[in-house]
Amino acid sequence: MEKFSRFRDPGTGIQVFLTPVPPVGAGKVFAQILTPVALIVGVIRAALVLVTFVIWIVLNTLLGSINAFLISVFGRATLFWLGFAWLNAEVISLQKRGRAASSVRPLSSIKPTKGSIIVSNWSSWVDVLYISILFNPLFLAPVVAPSPTSAQSSPARSRENSRSASNSPTTARRRNAGAEVVTEANNAPASLGPSSRLLGFRKVSMWDMITASGETPMIRGDKNGKQDFKDIETLARKADRPVCIFPELVTSNNRGLLRMNPIFPASWRAMFRATGALRLGAGQPDIYIISIKHTPPSTQSPSSVLSVPGQRFNPLTHVWSLCASLNFSRSLQVRVLNPEESPSSEAFVADALVATTSAADPISELCGNLISQLSRLKRTGLGWEDKESFLALYRERRKP
Repeated sequence: MEKFSRFRDPGTGIQVFLTPVPPVGAGKVFAQILTPVALIVGVIRAALVLVTFVIWIVLNTLLGSINAFLISVFGRATLFWLGFAWLNAEVISLQKRGRAASSVRPLSSIKPTKGSIIVSNWSSWVDVLYISILFNPLFLAPVVAPSPTSAQSSPARSRENSRSASNSPTTARRRNAGAEVVTEANNAPASLGPSSRLLGFRKVSMWDMITASGETPMIRGDKNGKQDFKDIETLARKADRPVCIFPELVTSNNRGLLRMNPIFPASWRAMFRATGALRLGAGQPDIYIISIKHTPPSTQSPSSVLSVPGQRFNPLTHVWSLCASLNFSRSLQVRVLNPEESPSSEAFVADALVATTSAADPISELCGNLISQLSRLKRTGLGWEDKESFLALYRERRKP
């Protein structure tokens, strides 16, 4: 839509916030004819999802704790009713080619343990549910400071960052498995820009993260906010399960990756800059990199991404749209990086250009590069503050 064109990334031309729609005129008449059938299918699917959810909650209440087995069984059942008939994740090596790239090891052999950190891109509540099915982690939700009224507009700030990154001599272009990846250098000091508003994280449940899909980060001091935010190292160390974090902080529409934020502790960043590796000694957490890519929408299948949240009972409106579709074979491309190629691996050594980048958090930048290579999604200069401005404009335009 033209009125949201200022939220198009200037470097790549990608619109990363608007909900993806099918091509204009592709089977539109046929879809209208099948509308009554879709409504009947939607009611049946919605009833099945509701029954599954009620049984899930009852059993979980009786057991008195979050049960990984229940999440696996009922989570998969929920996605099945919504059309995700077959879910599969594969382990990918970025250092190998061809068929060997996805035959490194079975996914069942990858078991993030207590204190491990799972890093992934984020485009929908479906991502949250599927990661829970795979690894049953705790989720870390970002807590930010209120936006200063005198701040420069986010889209303008993104254009400046994008131009400085593209003109910087430290911009690296490299090819991996046929995909061109651009590493952008952020020349702004760490104390300025969007990163200065990121105060820390707080542990939340899977359900909290699902309802937060599409929304902006929690603001410290608002009516729903809490003050108990901490850094990722402290939360990971005290967690009794793996923790999952989305370095983009907000959902995109899965057409490109948003700007990665400085999520890792300052001591980790300093070590990484000095050595090109992450060697923290005894008790070092393992970092697992995941990419999730959704299939494009069609006339019979609305998008499974949730970039624009519902104003009430989020994400139930989106769940209904999936129920009332005639697609019974949705799929996700879920790829897990071979742990031996992760930044926390003993054998890992970063490229000199990545380790010495002027970005506020070189580890987060590296994770962004790896997710980009896994998913074949391009990185953009837009970030969570742009999403904040986008939602404000979108909701203003939607007012009667």
